[in-house]
Amino acid sequence: MNTLKTTFLLLAFLFISTTFYAQNENRLAQQYFQEGEFEKAAVLYEKLYRQNQHNSYYFNRYIDCLISLEDYDTCEKTIKKEIKKKPKEIQLFVTLGNVYQRQYQDDKAKEYYLKAIKELPADRFYVTKLANAFLALTKYDLAIETYEKGSKLLKNKNIFAYNLADLYRRKGDSPKMIDSYLNSLAENPNRLNSLKTTFQRYLSEEDYDEL
Repeated sequence: MNTLKTTFLLLAFLFISTTFYAQNENRLAQQYFQEGEFEKAAVLYEKLYRQNQHNSYYFNRYIDCLISLEDYDTCEKTIKKEIKKKPKEIQLFVTLGNVYQRQYQDDKAKEYYLKAIKELPADRFYVTKLANAFLALTKYDLAIETYEKGSKLLKNKNIFAYNLADLYRRKGDSPKMIDSYLNSLAENPNRLNSLKTTFQRYLSEEDYDEL
């Protein structure tokens, strides 16, 4: 009994120590990143990523560091390895496409952006994840294309209506924004009051009165 207790306490101590050490390294990496010391940050984020293979935050930060350092070869190799390990994570094609675009290889970038959409599964989580990847790069048209395909795959034309409305708002396309927001009420009628506020904020008085 004493042996089991000692083993348990030892494991608990090791777990707490490892977690505390990782948190300290993360804070230090963030500090380096914010101060523009990307080489130092990259070393720490790579280490944290290797130790936490399922933590996409560390992976993305590591890639951000490599991009800032313009180490595109390492970027490509790292992302391609990640794609092989996690084929369901199709947003990685967007990450890879962005690396090519930063090297002015627009055709190759487009190829990977469209590949991500082509491989989109009928899964709401992955649809949203991919659209957010495009949104982070301000690629609104590709995010819209993602949601539209997701709606078809899930056989629900209004499931992403609210998300589409937000994208049309960002693009300044008021007619489509209005239509999509109104369509979103079919999914969630409780949004009515919040939509009134949204319309008042983003529409001209004349357009609002016409609703």
